[in-house]
Amino acid sequence: MNINNLSEQLLTNIFSSNLFYDNNDNNVNKDKHKDLYIKFIITLIEQHNLTDSICADSICADSINILDNSSFSYKQVQDIAFQLSLQIHILEQLGFTMLFLQKSDILVITIKDKLFYFIANLSQIVPIYNKSPDYLILKYISVSSFPQNVCAPEIYHAKSLPFITHKTAVYYSIGLLCLKLLNLSLNNLKGTKLFYFLERSMNSDPSKRSLLFL
Repeated sequence: MNINNLSEQLLTNIFSSNLFYDNNDNNVNKDKHKDLYIKFIITLIEQHNLTDSICADSICADSINILDNSSFSYKQVQDIAFQLSLQIHILEQLGFTMLFLQKSDILVITIKDKLFYFIANLSQIVPIYNKSPDYLILKYISVSSFPQNVCAPEIYHAKSLPFITHKTAVYYSIGLLCLKLLNLSLNNLKGTKLFYFLERSMNSDPSKRSLLFL
């Protein structure tokens, strides 16, 4: 079975978990973004080098859970940052991005002792502005109010629609998520790879942000 078929099989397995909910506890329209979910899964399988080690005829998650308030190690948060970045880059290649991400948007999938951090809730997906590929355009708001301590500062300035801002808002949001999972400030991480990743993703100037591990 090729990787596309294995990914579809795993996605069916994930769908059956009934953990696909948006930020208002509404069941997510899974089929709407099926092709995108498949791309996420293929990327994560390849990133974990699981292509050769998984059974040729089947793949099944050992466990599926929503990212929660557990204590996370530095290595786990670094993996979360990297895997979320891969999925955001896929979105950007297809002309989309996210306004923000929070823990309830992410599923933790265990396969053969490997952890996949999978963006399940795409209710905050927005198109990148076709007149300028570095910007997103917000034509409607799918939440009654933006959650505090989750969004980039500029998102809270959205007072009227359409609202155009830099596509890197989600980069900042990923940075906030990582710090929350570690329960640390950025200064506590000085000298680490994660520190420099977060420093780039949370730059106060949206045009200078990046999702990049060096």
